Amino acid sequence: MLEAQPAEAKATIRIHGQEMENFEVPIDILVRVLAGLQQIVYLLATVQEKRSVGQRFRVPMEMQQLYSLRAGVPQPGSYALPIVLKPEIDSQTSILSSYTELMLNLEGFFSSLNSSNFNQTQDIFPDSKLRNRALREARKFLPKADELWQLGFYRSDSDRELRLTSKVIDRIDKWLTQDMPEDAVMTVTGELIRIDFDKRLVVLRYPPTHQEIECIYLEELEDSMIENRRQMIQVTGQFTLDADGHPTKLADVTRIELVDLSPINIR
Repeated sequence: MLEAQPAEAKATIRIHGQEMENFEVPIDILVRVLAGLQQIVYLLATVQEKRSVGQRFRVPMEMQQLYSLRAGVPQPGSYALPIVLKPEIDSQTSILSSYTELMLNLEGFFSSLNSSNFNQTQDIFPDSKLRNRALREARKFLPKADELWQLGFYRSDSDRELRLTSKVIDRIDKWLTQDMPEDAVMTVTGELIRIDFDKRLVVLRYPPTHQEIECIYLEELEDSMIENRRQMIQVTGQFTLDADGHPTKLADVTRIELVDLSPINIR
């Protein structure tokens, strides 16, 4: 009697650009990409299994065991890394079709980012909470404007490679703030003073006025909150201005992130 083959779906990520000289990749970029990719796979699995979610997203242990990505041995050519989606536990029911569908949806999600096709993103993530979470996760690991690399992705049974560049982040930012009036969206940079999780409140010190500004964030942002104080952060949301045109309060904050103060390499 032949043993059943393990259910799995395969793809390859390829990191292109000047950062990848000698087929090497900076560890921080590789960790960033793999961690973000895994989170998006969990989100796709949540949609596929039709699980309900609250404002805060938590990955159950059983889903981690069924939908954990595994990285293979790097291949020559820029920096190519095979990834495999297969369960960590024995499953009585083959879920190969589920894995194949999930990998197709992952490709479709990246394709929608590349082509600015928000309708396709909505089809893949009908739930706005999961969709916005996926967009924020992608924003964290995709190349930033000053980074000299691109992310490629292709499934094992496809000869088409999608390439995502730093331009994708602008599209994501536009989608995340599309429900707000254009003149009401603002990004403020300041020093993180404190976080009140009960009140969903972030307080920062705004350098031009030296005043503290209260920022009311969406609960769905808590999973990726910054906990280290006394750092420079950027907060994006709807704002209230004083008579001099300075922000005094931010509501419906859609993004909180550390200010990148690393050196910029100009070649």
